[in-house]
Amino acid sequence: MPTFSRNIIISIVLAIAAAVALLAYTAQVRSNANSGANAITVIVATHQVQAGTTVDDARSKGYLALTAR
Repeated sequence: MPTFSRNIIISIVLAIAAAVALLAYTAQVRSNANSGANAITVIVATHQVQAGTTVDDARSKGYLALTAR
């Protein structure tokens, strides 16, 4: 019986350690997501752009805008 009790205690301790590690990891991921550290700048069309229009022409006419995502 002592071996069985020892295995139960070890299992409980490992489960608690895994839960603590999971909570710490999710807190860090949430913190990084909220900080906006992963935001990138993308070009978005604000108007319909005709085929063959260069990016420089579209930007000069105001058809494109920069947006952080």
